[in-house]
Amino acid sequence: MYKLVAVKFIVIMIGLVLLFHSCIEEKVNDLDESLFGYQYFPLEIGKYWIYQVDSTIIDDVGASTIKSSSFVKEEITESYINELGETEYRIERSKSETLNGDYLITDAWKAELNENFASRTEENLRFIKMVFPISIDIDWNGNHFDELTRIDVAGERIWVYKDWGNYQVDAKGVELTVNGEAYSNSVIITQADFESDIEKRFSKEYYAPEIGLIKKEMIIFDTQCICPGETWFEKAEAGYTLNQILVEHN
Repeated sequence: MYKLVAVKFIVIMIGLVLLFHSCIEEKVNDLDESLFGYQYFPLEIGKYWIYQVDSTIIDDVGASTIKSSSFVKEEITESYINELGETEYRIERSKSETLNGDYLITDAWKAELNENFASRTEENLRFIKMVFPISIDIDWNGNHFDELTRIDVAGERIWVYKDWGNYQVDAKGVELTVNGEAYSNSVIITQADFESDIEKRFSKEYYAPEIGLIKKEMIIFDTQCICPGETWFEKAEAGYTLNQILVEHN
């Protein structure tokens, strides 16, 4: 009799364990991936984005400025498995002076998306664009390279990424209008926001679900002039501003 009761108890316990495991597995499988934010960084072969890029470069130690406007197309052309066994995507970049003109290939970048973060390697510099799940109460080290890497800007070698600090999510689920288009449930990420008497570093990116980057703003200025009352455009001796907005995508 004792043995029979023991056997029944064991059978019941095994059944409960299997039921509990099944429930846990079902809950995991039923998790809504949109809660993590992967939809803000879509990667798929054939996907493309065209941006209008306007910039102003400080030249001749602040004596002049160079303004330019062009269209940059980014297209995912292939995917491959890297040496770590992770999937990476090749982003072919091309440029045109007009939206419907001939686009000439300029370079190729790469991007990666996994359950923990999304990254892009641009000009051999790796950026962790976002971490998952996306939340406005977290920050992270976004620049995975030496912050004193110098970038050539109009003949000047500038520490563009100096004093950037950590990235952080400023807003999530907000309504944005870019180039006349309304985007709901968007995310805003500040990459840099630092200013002193002799330098300014500001960079912010805006993302929409299932689309990706819809807008980017950068302000990079250096000067040795401590000139109270003057604007950065008046006192800057090197640097640039950049405004990038999405005008077409698939």
